Amino acid sequence: AITSDMAPIEMHHNFITLNFMSIILTEHTLNTKGCITTFELMSLLEEQHRKNRVAVIMLSETEHQKHHDDPTDFISLKQCFYPHIFDFINQYKETELYDLLINKFSQLDNSFLDEFESYNLNGQNHL
Repeated sequence: AITSDMAPIEMHHNFITLNFMSIILTEHTLNTKGCITTFELMSLLEEQHRKNRVAVIMLSETEHQKHHDDPTDFISLKQCFYPHIFDFINQYKETELYDLLINKFSQLDNSFLDEFESYNLNGQNHL
């Protein structure tokens, strides 16, 4: 039997990486409040995770490393757990990175834009 010691499982942040999310949250806070501390950023990141606004997939440690080492490695959004990722995207529409974020999704997974548009058109935006 394979144990967790033999094949550890790690959480991979797909599409919106922690770095990218940190930039968006920092930009938003600087635009609205004028300043941000590291502790405030960490609190905002934790809040996004608690509200399930982050696309994640559980990968073995080896697969996770492979994904980060190979820029051509692709994990579809449909393989991820992302119940409220559209809430995150809509919440930060005013950031300069919004268009970049939408373009990033549409280039990697064309079905994303259809689902995002349907989400907004059907009034599923819970903000």
